[in-house]
Amino acid sequence: MMNLEIYEKDPRTHTLLNQGVAKVTSGQSSAELDTLRYELTNFVCDGQYAEGLSRILSTYLGH
Repeated sequence: MMNLEIYEKDPRTHTLLNQGVAKVTSGQSSAELDTLRYELTNFVCDGQYAEGLSRILSTYLGH
């Protein structure tokens, strides 16, 4: 078995919409919304990382 066989999307043909660079924007334009939608559908976050990120975002939003 090859590594690429375990991925849902073939890494040889799948390209990142934003070239892997995150930008903070207002999210108002069509392109910005497309990028945000892409990020939310493709970013995998679970386990301890998910719990830490949740804690950070909850604290940020609470202040």
